[in-house]
This record gives sequence, structure tokens and C-alpha cells, in this order.
Amino acid sequence: TDDFDFNFDFDFGAGSKEEPFYGFDDFFKDMEKEFADYQAKSTGKPKSLWEELSDLGEEFVEFLEETVEEGAKEADAAQKEAENFRQAAEREAAKARATASTSEKKGSDDIDEMLEALKKEMGL
Repeated sequence: TDDFDFNFDFDFGAGSKEEPFYGFDDFFKDMEKEFADYQAKSTGKPKSLWEELSDLGEEFVEFLEETVEEGAKEADAAQKEAENFRQAAEREAAKARATASTSEKKGSDDIDEMLEALKKEMGL
């Protein structure tokens, strides 16, 4: 049997079921079973180097296509965000120009009124 015997006694309540210990023996049995299943599924003839490289190349191309699509989506989103920012900046600039021209007219009217008052005081 096994050279090492590990027993872990943890009491997690009256209703808990004790799970069997999954040791190296079980692990290697599962690995052998999976390997046997893999061999049964294989065609029996190993792939040539060119076939392996072809498969790897196809996987790499698929990866690159997915990456490019994701990058294009991110670029579109960034472009839309930049356009929205530009439009907002243009609206704010138009508001600032309108406010500046209104206050400029008001300021020049005030100056003209002051000059007229001074002229009247001086008798000109």
C-alpha cells in the first residue's frame, strides 16, 4: 500500500459528508485515463512540422484579427469621445464670445456716456 498515510479529521458538523482523499495514485490514474482517451482520438499518424506550424499560424491570425477588432472598437469610442469634447468646447467658446461682445458694447456705451457728461461739464 502507500508509504504515507495522511488522515485529516475535521468535524464540520453532523450533516457533512467526508470526501475521499485525492492522492497521487488517483491523480496518475486520471492522467493515464486522459492520455489513453487522447491517443484513442488521435488519427494515429503524428502531424508533420508543417502541419503543426500551419495550425499555429491559423491560431495566431485569429488572435490578431480579434485584437484588431477590439482595437478598432476602442479607437471608435475614443474618437466619439473626442468629437463630443470638441463640440462642447465649441459651444462654450461661442457662449464666451457672445458674452464678451455684449460686455464690450456695454463698456463702450458707458465710456461714451462718461465723455458726453464731461463735455457738458466743461461746456464743450
